[in-house]
Amino acid sequence: MLQLPVTLTRRTITTIGVVMSIFHLYVAFVGPPNAYVMRGLHLAFALVLAFLILPGRNGRAERVGWWDVTLLLVAAAAAMYPSVNLDYIENRMYYVDDPKVADYVFGGALILMIVEATRRATGWALPVTAVVFMAYGVTVGDQSFGVMLDQLYLTTEGIFGIPLYVSATYVMLFILFGSFVERSGAGQLFMDFALAIAGHTSGG
Repeated sequence: MLQLPVTLTRRTITTIGVVMSIFHLYVAFVGPPNAYVMRGLHLAFALVLAFLILPGRNGRAERVGWWDVTLLLVAAAAAMYPSVNLDYIENRMYYVDDPKVADYVFGGALILMIVEATRRATGWALPVTAVVFMAYGVTVGDQSFGVMLDQLYLTTEGIFGIPLYVSATYVMLFILFGSFVERSGAGQLFMDFALAIAGHTSGG
């Protein structure tokens, strides 16, 4: 199977990680853009890194193949579709206007890509649980595919909801700060400083 060279993969991961970090730092200083743009970019970065860092159909750490590249391109396109079509997304009446064919294609693709990325990262339990709940919604819950797609993909109440907002703003900055502290040695400095002040006392 065609695979990317390890060196190229590592450089690509590093480059995407740096660009993602710069984007979030810029947003932290300047302010967030439109919700779909902010959350869509964050999700696109995350999914691309997931398929690069966790390649392989079985989630094993192995070289990135053409299949992983295809999945990451599909994931990025699906995550950015609402941002590219922002006027359409914001002006349509959700739960009233029927989704277009493109909405079904990109929305379904994003759901599948998130399920696959989650499977690679955590195993089968969480993806199976999510699929069961979605299946329940369209069967026992008697919900139409169009309404479910609206909820999950075409509004900020599903995939682009509060959890993704928190991840794109607060969680990402905490991770960046923590990585900086660890790599710069400041974390050990804080520990040594605390021990120097109170380490000699009981419970210090």
